Amino acid sequence: MNVHLQQILDNPLAALAIVGNLVIIESLLSVDNAAVLATMVSDLPREQRQKALRYGIIGAYVFRGSAFCLPPILFSSGI
Repeated sequence: MNVHLQQILDNPLAALAIVGNLVIIESLLSVDNAAVLATMVSDLPREQRQKALRYGIIGAYVFRGSAFCLPPILFSSGI
């Protein structure tokens, strides 16, 4: 069995605490990103504001997705 999986099975509360901390950190960062994005687009005309918000939100999701998926790929390839 994988060593990391065995550590999780041996001590599930520690693993849950780590996951909980990550969820809290991600939530705080999401709120921060939303506040910054809203501040940045507040001076734009309404049509451009909607477009900028849409692109900003899509860009944030793409970045978070790549930040979530890319490290395991890089680590497994030995880089």
